Amino acid sequence: LGHFEESLAIQERTVAIFAKKLGTDHQRYWIGLMNMGITYSDMGDYSEALEILLTVVEGMEERFGTSNPLICYALDALAHCYHSIGENEKALDYFSQSLAIAESVFGVGSYETADTMSQRGNTLAALGRFDEAVDQLENSLKIFRADLEQDNGMLCDPLNRLVEVHLKNDQPQQALIDATLSRDLCRRDLGTEHPIF
Repeated sequence: LGHFEESLAIQERTVAIFAKKLGTDHQRYWIGLMNMGITYSDMGDYSEALEILLTVVEGMEERFGTSNPLICYALDALAHCYHSIGENEKALDYFSQSLAIAESVFGVGSYETADTMSQRGNTLAALGRFDEAVDQLENSLKIFRADLEQDNGMLCDPLNRLVEVHLKNDQPQQALIDATLSRDLCRRDLGTEHPIF
């Protein structure tokens, strides 16, 4: 907990400096505030995180418009926070908004789009919408593969997400195929001591 408290103290000072020197209409101010919200979420203080992240999303939309790339990151952080507390309908709404913006701003085949798509897939799985979840996760995996240009350890996390959904959807054979690929990639590229392995 000490690490988080130290980080928050630095972030609060940074946000105060940005507000004073750059003003609250500057993107750096809102990025700093968003980082504070993410830190509160990482600490498990979701009420504080939600309050900050809702303010960030509203403030960014008001100042920079709804097609600013930063909005995607803020929406993802907000959606992740709702997902963490089990409010998956709200999480799905924010991930869906983020995905639409990411596809428009970054492109359908971008890493940013695939990341949001993957998180949206997890949320769909949490809602029991397994077919849609598999579709989202498989599409995100295709984008990750194209972006990385080869199968490597960076695919372990999205593959593991897909394995979980296949198991929940009573598809053990497909889960085994993806789990084996993930295990082999993790062993080869990340090593057996890596947390994902």
